[in-house]
Amino acid sequence: MLKPIKIYVPQYTKDELVQLLLLDKPVKYDTDFYKNYLNLFLSVFFRFCRDLNELRHMAEINFAKYVEPIENKRIEPDNVAALWRNISAILRSNLEIIYLRVSTDDFLQLDHQISREIESTTKLALSFELPFYAKYMLIASYLASYIPSKYDKDIFMKQRSKRKKKVRSVKKMGEMDSLKKSRVFTISRMLAIFCAILDERVDINANLLAQISTMCQLGLLSVVGDNILQLDEPKFKCCASQDFVTVVAKTVGFDIKNYLSLNT
Repeated sequence: MLKPIKIYVPQYTKDELVQLLLLDKPVKYDTDFYKNYLNLFLSVFFRFCRDLNELRHMAEINFAKYVEPIENKRIEPDNVAALWRNISAILRSNLEIIYLRVSTDDFLQLDHQISREIESTTKLALSFELPFYAKYMLIASYLASYIPSKYDKDIFMKQRSKRKKKVRSVKKMGEMDSLKKSRVFTISRMLAIFCAILDERVDINANLLAQISTMCQLGLLSVVGDNILQLDEPKFKCCASQDFVTVVAKTVGFDIKNYLSLNT
């Protein structure tokens, strides 16, 4: 029986990727300018992605944002520091697409329910400007959907001396399976968790509540029942997968795994 010969091919280095990506340089911009952009671009993306085709695509779509203030006469082409300040947040936000595509590949063999979750996260990935508080709202909705309400006081208790959360793991083995099931939650419970996981005080206003409607449109939340006919408060269910919520949480420096951990 013939055995395949395995050939080790090392990953591209950062300098090699710069040279390859330079081949896609737009005609109207000189080589040094585009090379400076690529160095900034790779300072964010290189650690998480080495796929040349993926990087070519992301470099192209982000370059349009990079040169936008130049074309609008707001920033001079040689002001690299100002250009970096303008693009850095956009680059970091667009890292979510890289995470999602990698995660999607891992779940191609799973059932139709997971496929629907991947589809909903893809919709959110295309919305690069999801506000800061909306990301925390999504995290809160996931926690409300997967953590039994009887553990809220223990898990989301704040230390009086610090503005950090004190996480207490659920100790009963019987709860491990229940944490895997998505639950319906009320809007008041989600907002209570939202306030508990934030490191700052925030007023619950109309603009903040509007993010709930946006997440429903994106397929991340679903309304349970007919809220128009219900006499009690609205109820929702989180449709986003843990994989994607973890990615969103990382963009705001929130470690969601601490809240889902169990003692065996």
